[in-house]
Formats: sequence, structure tokens, C-alpha cells
Amino acid sequence: MKKILGILWKYKYFLFISLVIIFYVVYTETGRDNEDFQTEIADQGVGYKSIIPGVNSENELIEVFDNEISSEENDSRKVNEYESTSPVRHHQAIIENKKVSFIKEIISVNDALTSKDLKDEHGEPDFMLYDKTSPNSSYFLFVYPGKGLAYLGHEDGTLLEVWYFPPTNITDFINNWASDYSFEKPEPIQ
Repeated sequence: MKKILGILWKYKYFLFISLVIIFYVVYTETGRDNEDFQTEIADQGVGYKSIIPGVNSENELIEVFDNEISSEENDSRKVNEYESTSPVRHHQAIIENKKVSFIKEIISVNDALTSKDLKDEHGEPDFMLYDKTSPNSSYFLFVYPGKGLAYLGHEDGTLLEVWYFPPTNITDFINNWASDYSFEKPEPIQ
């Protein structure tokens, strides 16, 4: 028995790697289809209606948003605008490599959604960012980077926009989606 344990101990790394490979082969050969895989990813992020950035395709987006107002394409990035309840502001969807990568939902006075609704569902935001381009603004960007959710709103509960993106960290979120925002409050303009 000691001899067998000694041999196992000697080859522990080899055995561990072998078990991992066996597990992977068994797991991938059990008939899991791509839809199950997407469902698991979708559970990690928040989406607008049934569209989850980083998961759903442009074709799936078109099925949900049927009133496209405009479309602009730059290199591998496409920006589409869709009707919202606001007469002057439009929902925006960014598509990169035929996948939805970002959605900006416009909230107007015609919508009943408030920041309290979002906090009730997702808890308190992880971060609050200030608009560097508008020092006197009383609206802030509240961010849940790990959930792929942010909202532009006032502390009184008023919402202007809700942003949906693939879950990430705060640094990548700022670099990719919120370059006009900062942790530091800008000096107000007198």
C-alpha cells in the first residue's frame, strides 16, 4: 500500500493533468449545444429585453428592435439607433464583428423606470463616476461593471440612460465605454 501511495505521490502532477483532460473530454462530449453555453454566459451579464451584449448577434438585435432610425459603420464597428419613448433621443446599439457589444437605453418621462428599480434588482452600484465634460452636471454615471450594467441618473432617482455591456472591470469599462467620466469630481464652472 505504501508503495502504491509513493508512486501516486511521485506522479501527482501527471495524474492531475490527466484527470483534467478526462473531465474536459467527458464534459464536452455530453451533447451540450451552443445554446446552453450562451445561456450560461447570459446569466453573468445584464441585457436589454432579451439582448445581452457579448452574447447576442446583430440578427437577434434586429428581431427585438424593429424601428431602426439610422446606422453608421466605421471599420468593424456599426452603430445603430432605434426609436425610444423620447421624441429627440434614441436607443443606441453598437455591433462589433456581428455581435452586440453595447446598448444604451434612453429613459424619458414616459418611462416608469427609476434608479430605485435598478437598485432593488441589482443592489447598490459599485462605482459613481463624474462627467468630465460637464462640471456642473447633477447627473452621475452609476456602474456595476461585473454585471455589465450602468446608468446615468440623478441621486433623486431620475434616470436618463441605462447602459448594457459585457461584464468587465471598472478600468476597462472606463476605457471602452466611459472615457468622458472620472472618479474625481471636476471643478464647477462659475
